[in-house]
Amino acid sequence: MTKRDNVNPAVLRLPCEVAEKNFLSLLKLMLVKELIKKHGMSQTKVAEILGVTQPAISMHFKSENRVGASELMKYRDIINDFIEKLAEGIAQNKANQMETMHEICGLCILFRRDGPICKIHKATVPSLGNELCSFCLTDLASEKRKTLEELHVLDNVRKAVRLLEENREFVSLIPEIGSNVAMAKEDASTVNDVAGVQGKIHIVGNMPKAASEPEFGEHDHLTNAILTMMKYKKSVRAAINVRFDWPILDICKAMKLKTTFFDRKEEPPEIKNVDGKTIPWGISKSVEKFGKIPDVIYDFGDVGKEPMLFIFGETAYDVANLAIDIAKKYYKVATG
Repeated sequence: MTKRDNVNPAVLRLPCEVAEKNFLSLLKLMLVKELIKKHGMSQTKVAEILGVTQPAISMHFKSENRVGASELMKYRDIINDFIEKLAEGIAQNKANQMETMHEICGLCILFRRDGPICKIHKATVPSLGNELCSFCLTDLASEKRKTLEELHVLDNVRKAVRLLEENREFVSLIPEIGSNVAMAKEDASTVNDVAGVQGKIHIVGNMPKAASEPEFGEHDHLTNAILTMMKYKKSVRAAINVRFDWPILDICKAMKLKTTFFDRKEEPPEIKNVDGKTIPWGISKSVEKFGKIPDVIYDFGDVGKEPMLFIFGETAYDVANLAIDIAKKYYKVATG
């Protein structure tokens, strides 16, 4: 390997190592004490269940229940409740091997997905703090079946989603039907070539929250908008939809973004009466009327159709960043 300039060197400290050292070892320690103290199991029996020696169990039993990382302290109640239920299931022979693995790995994955393990990992590997790492959000078995370009597109959309989920001001731009952020492959021709959030991004606990992980094949208006825009400029492969409001449009114009619109009242009956035809028609009409490639296209809506604003760009991360800049300015206007 050759050394590359301006690239953080790789540090061989994997998320699984962080989980084992800071979380799983604690879980085993707490489980040992719960089974022996509360359920009266012998050290020999517990050793058999955990697949270790009796002296190892004896050492665990004499150890203190210390939570090594402060991030895990915030989740002590969740961990205690988890251990009580797990130990009860084991003691009463209600938890089989598969169920036990599912429960433990499930909590570990939850803690790795932007939870305490994620934060500990970033603290121990500082270079991760400079990126919106999405490694633990991926299904690696599924990822291996994807092409390199598909992996790049998905990673970009994941980073865009993480960026949006971490920004409270973005809530002010989320429409009733939800927002989505998506990106297409270079030679995209169908919805299966576009990656977006299945189920969109909604407001949960006063914060933006994606309904699921990004994947290819999301059939929605945003996908159709991107595929249509690419017919006019292939490099414009990403977009995000936000709610329409005149102050939002004023902010876009003040930011020197090129804006145009389409009016559904002008929509021909043969387009209006076919599901999925409106957005391609509207995007095409907007671009052709504008005479150049816009950054923003807005739609006044119709009966039962929410007004919408589409922001276009070359990558999902680019349009997410732009949306956040707009959201911060709009938030100041709305609260100010």
